[in-house]
Amino acid sequence: MLKQKPGNKTSADAPHPDADEKPDSPTELTKRSWKYVLRKTVREFSADQCTDAAAGLVYYAVLALFPALIAIFSVLGVVGQGDAAANAIIGIIQDVAPNAADTLREPIEQIASSRGAGIALVTGIALALWSASGYVGAFSRAMNRIYEIDEGRPFWKLRPMQLLVTVIAVVALVLVALGLVISGDVTTAIGNALGLGQGVQIAWDIAKWPVMLFVIVFLVAVLYYATPNAKQPKFRWISLGAIIAIAALAIATAGFGIYVANFSNYDRTYGS
Repeated sequence: MLKQKPGNKTSADAPHPDADEKPDSPTELTKRSWKYVLRKTVREFSADQCTDAAAGLVYYAVLALFPALIAIFSVLGVVGQGDAAANAIIGIIQDVAPNAADTLREPIEQIASSRGAGIALVTGIALALWSASGYVGAFSRAMNRIYEIDEGRPFWKLRPMQLLVTVIAVVALVLVALGLVISGDVTTAIGNALGLGQGVQIAWDIAKWPVMLFVIVFLVAVLYYATPNAKQPKFRWISLGAIIAIAALAIATAGFGIYVANFSNYDRTYGS
């Protein structure tokens, strides 16, 4: 059961959380209820200091970036796709932030070209996952703040959960990376091996985008379900909050790309 903030009282005429008259989904809300929900959302967004939480998540995301890349490229390297994934990532950076691509090219290529085997490979992936799990921990603290609850789980329960979610996130990102690099000659070769010819390439070029979107939706659902110290009624593949989060991420990414392409100059800002 969720804890209540000190001094935060429930209105006398508010229904019980499990009352039958409460709507089960946003589609059951009336127009008047939607206005209340929007006002309450804005008020709670400010009260929970969500912009500060977002800034903290960006900080931990930057710290987790290269450990996560090490884990992803290590896994992709096992199946011989490490270099292709590196080229795909560099290509995306080149399109979004051309001035930053030259700076990031060398470390990304070094990570992708590093090879390990046996215990060294497993140890490297484990250390990378441990470092990358810092983002999951930050996400968990942010969700607890939004749910207005304290973190009461012991370390021996909390840390394995964070590592498991990190593993799921890395696997999801590996699938997205494979979706980006498996095209052209690779899909043609698979189609020829299966006797399907060019049809496989055409089908995959169309299907890979909804598949990758599904993977991202699944990852957001896992973060929403597993990270807060709250007992969730059931696992939900998609929710209104997840839709807003994914839409906001897409808009922010597009906005950042427009900003970098038209208004920024890394050489003047940081020197060359």
